[in-house]
Amino acid sequence: MVFTVAYVMNNLAQHKAEAWELISYLTGKEGMQKWTGTGFALPTRKSVAKNLGYEQDPLRSPLVAPVNYATQWQLGLRSSITLITSLSAPYWDNNH
Repeated sequence: MVFTVAYVMNNLAQHKAEAWELISYLTGKEGMQKWTGTGFALPTRKSVAKNLGYEQDPLRSPLVAPVNYATQWQLGLRSSITLITSLSAPYWDNNH
């Protein structure tokens, strides 16, 4: 079972450009590697996990290995949005 997160911007946000810049940084390869490299969270990008060596890390490898076959679990009403976000990560890895 895998829990996921999503970053969202309210359509009424007063600073949409700045919010999008933050979301882009947090989900981009460079930003994600920086903040997940602290050990706070696991990256959603496979390429970032690989760059950080999580597959060989004795503490993190058991958490990273099941991602290919785990069932996603999300609490709340917006799980379909989160699913879309999770499924788009491989696209972003390959195209950005």
